[in-house]
Amino acid sequence: MKVKNDHRSKPCSTPHLRIIKREAFAFVATDDKYAERALVAALSLKKVQTTKPMVLICTPGVVSISRFKNFGVFDEIVMRPELNIPQNDQNPNLLLRPWITKTFTKLNIWTLTSYTKIVYLDTDVLVLKNIDDLFQRDELSAGPEDLWPDVFNSGVLCVKLLLFLGTDQGLLNDVYGNSWRTVPIRRLPYTYNMAYSTFKIYRSAYDRYKDEVKVVHFLGTLERKPWEFIFNESTNQLEPEADVYVKKWWKLHQSLSNG
Repeated sequence: MKVKNDHRSKPCSTPHLRIIKREAFAFVATDDKYAERALVAALSLKKVQTTKPMVLICTPGVVSISRFKNFGVFDEIVMRPELNIPQNDQNPNLLLRPWITKTFTKLNIWTLTSYTKIVYLDTDVLVLKNIDDLFQRDELSAGPEDLWPDVFNSGVLCVKLLLFLGTDQGLLNDVYGNSWRTVPIRRLPYTYNMAYSTFKIYRSAYDRYKDEVKVVHFLGTLERKPWEFIFNESTNQLEPEADVYVKKWWKLHQSLSNG
């Protein structure tokens, strides 16, 4: 396990150095809660026997670095600055989702220049099947946004490094959106980034394709996140409304305290 503070790789003076292919999954955490959720998502990757290393990008808001290091789940933990967008009182999204000011911290995945390709995952995903095949995808590959599928969702991204220094979903769509819409191979099947609400709202479609779902994404505010469900420690039971995916998430979460 390595913890690094460098922000960029040092330039190499060798003019014809052969690039060694290095690939990894990456997560971003801006505080201890996000880091804990990243642990659960990373555990779900391990459960499906990924062969790729996993990197956790932490900002100074993560204060328990040693705790997350001791779990031994991540192959590398790196420190990066938190990137915020200015507060705008006229932006209604900030009232409903104040955390979106921190989402631009995702830009830091492009600083992992010791890797040639990164598959980035939001911390609120649960991996159900092996997704190592995503490293065969071109840049920039992503799944569609659930409420507006003509733009892509930035919760699962396939990124080649040393190219463009980008930001989060809106700007990513500004830069890559046209090629994402016009180059079919860059549109990941919905099964690689299925919105959790699909399980609730589009039940007939879900029942038809549920065996093909590889990643479920607890995105947005329409549904509660798994960690918002009440867990009764005395009875070791979740509230009755918890469904199969919430239970899967909590089972992995509980394994952190039992490990």
